[in-house]
Amino acid sequence: MSWLEVVGIALALSVDAFVCSVISGKRRLNSRARLYTAMAVAFAFGLFQFLMPVIGFFAGVAIQKYFAAYDHWVAFGLLAIVAINMLKEAFFAKDEDGDSKCACNDPATQQTIKHEHLVQIGLFTLLAMAVGTSIDALAVGVSYGLLQGTILWAAAIIGVICASCSFTGFFLGQALTRFAKMDPVLNVAGAVVLLGIGVHILLEHQAFA
Repeated sequence: MSWLEVVGIALALSVDAFVCSVISGKRRLNSRARLYTAMAVAFAFGLFQFLMPVIGFFAGVAIQKYFAAYDHWVAFGLLAIVAINMLKEAFFAKDEDGDSKCACNDPATQQTIKHEHLVQIGLFTLLAMAVGTSIDALAVGVSYGLLQGTILWAAAIIGVICASCSFTGFFLGQALTRFAKMDPVLNVAGAVVLLGIGVHILLEHQAFA
């Protein structure tokens, strides 16, 4: 398999991660927190897109068939949980005046973000999306193992490309924060997209066949 083919596979695998990164970026942050959060998102998505092919490569066909029975349900479940949380934010995270809450509007919170919580995304949310969108890379590792004697360089390319796409996607999501009054709508849209990715994974794995 040529490096161009690996790049093509990496870009295809990065699509879902890119979309999730855009959704993750839809939060108002100061410049320092924005950079650190984008780096965390890129690292998480890139890391799991690197690890999954390696796991698939060494696990082999037999173990992959065992996991194939439910890996897509795991991915769907993780993405669904994040989507439900986004829907809760859209419909229930309101202040007394009915406006969406924004931590950035509170000076005290700004100080906290600046000095204590530079990564402004929940660990579970980040891992759920990173794992959920990287499940398909397991099969890539298995198929690659049937053709090649090593996986590390290919997995590294996949991870780096996914990290780059995720970093870019996060900042694209940041651009959406300019439309503060659309926060509930964007949350709902993000939840629908995540559920759509989950359903697509189920259909791709013929879960209902």
